[in-house]
Amino acid sequence: MENQPPTQLEIERGLQEIRVRWRLFWFLAASFLIVFLIFSLWAITDGRWHKVGRSHLTALLGSSVVVNIAWCRAILCRCPRCGQRFYLSGSAWPVPTTGVFAGKCVHCDLKLRPDKDNRP
Repeated sequence: MENQPPTQLEIERGLQEIRVRWRLFWFLAASFLIVFLIFSLWAITDGRWHKVGRSHLTALLGSSVVVNIAWCRAILCRCPRCGQRFYLSGSAWPVPTTGVFAGKCVHCDLKLRPDKDNRP
């Protein structure tokens, strides 16, 4: 049995999954930055910067690992139409003009946003 092309519903579900991954990444990145800034300001204004505990640094390192995992999940997702990596074209890093910042598949030009025409 041959592989049939995905239906429009499957493509929309795949695009929704990609958008959810990006929203999760941006939420985690913003949360990490806010917590890091609050913690830094607290440590600097209290004069306790030299007393920063190992648990605080471990928490910051752990949360940065979580943000990096979310980033990897976002850029390694597959295109629901062609099955290739949505943002990666063969190199290990997305190209800014065609990859992550373009908002479309680098292989079949499927657009990520629903307001664009995504019909094959």
